[in-house]
Amino acid sequence: MNKLTFMLLHSLLKHEISVKFKPKVIKGQIKDSPYYIPSILRLSAAVRYFADGDSLDIMLTHGISHSSIFVNVWGIVDIINTSKEFDFHFPNHLEQGLFLDGFKKMSGANFDMIVGCIDGLLIWIKKPSKKECKDEKCGEKNFLCSRKNKFGLNLQAICDHKLRFTWIDIQWPGSTSLYMAWVTSDLCHDLESKTNMLLPGNSIVGDNAYVRKIHECPSERFGKRI
Repeated sequence: MNKLTFMLLHSLLKHEISVKFKPKVIKGQIKDSPYYIPSILRLSAAVRYFADGDSLDIMLTHGISHSSIFVNVWGIVDIINTSKEFDFHFPNHLEQGLFLDGFKKMSGANFDMIVGCIDGLLIWIKKPSKKECKDEKCGEKNFLCSRKNKFGLNLQAICDHKLRFTWIDIQWPGSTSLYMAWVTSDLCHDLESKTNMLLPGNSIVGDNAYVRKIHECPSERFGKRI
């Protein structure tokens, strides 16, 4: 992430960070408090952590305690997850037109009806505790993907020709098939029931885990990868 992008991200999150990590004000002063962490420093520590930075290195370079790093990181995650600025929406017809051109230029066969590519991913997690399973009303074995022998969550995602995510859904445990996770998603339901969401004649491309529907086209249909 370059400096310009980071500063843009900070400008979008600065207010929410300040509200969530509101410091204690003593006699109207907060800047001299040894526990005060500026919003830009909080965001920098979180970005570095998710870029595989070592927590001990982050502690030294940012001048914050080791425990504060994790409180800060997951606080930033909560802020981003609840921020309207980062909501995903399925592309409108104008955006789909741009994606059609982009995919066509990338395709050696000049496919001109693709508005997105869909696939699934197992997001690895530690084995959930009995309490966590009880809270989620889901047995611990349901989180185990037998094919990869890992506990996780089933993530579904669609991206455009520039590998930018245009839709994400992560609501099923790791044992769930890609097909089940997709057909029970709100987007799949909307595409089936709202005929004007896709430009006429166009499709979302996925592998054979996604059974052919009116809005989908398995890539093997063409006999080659797209």
